[in-house]
Amino acid sequence: MSLFEAKIPFLHYVWQESTQRDSHGNKTGQFGIPILRYAVQLYPAAATINRSDMVNPNVVVRTETDIIIDVDDASVFDARDEVDLDGVRFKVQGQPQFSSYDALPIDGYSDLIPEQLHVKRVT
Repeated sequence: MSLFEAKIPFLHYVWQESTQRDSHGNKTGQFGIPILRYAVQLYPAAATINRSDMVNPNVVVRTETDIIIDVDDASVFDARDEVDLDGVRFKVQGQPQFSSYDALPIDGYSDLIPEQLHVKRVT
């Protein structure tokens, strides 16, 4: 449990892999029933809320929204999972990161700092 209270609710959709394979030989699966989780805070990644590509004939117009979610335990998330923030679905980007305080030579402080989860939505 981190030093900061996790009070912001969001839904976590866990990817459940099946034993079946698609026509390309890839494992198939589906998202399970959403789990209610709580975040310490939400903020834009890389100091940008949205990034829009230029409009030209070769690029489809899209908006990318990158958000960092600070959570108490990032180990329960996987790169194939999704989260729902106020009715908007985001994909988890990569494996969740643990706080940079884990590298400190002082034991016992890493549990006090929230861990980070990077999520992205392209529209």
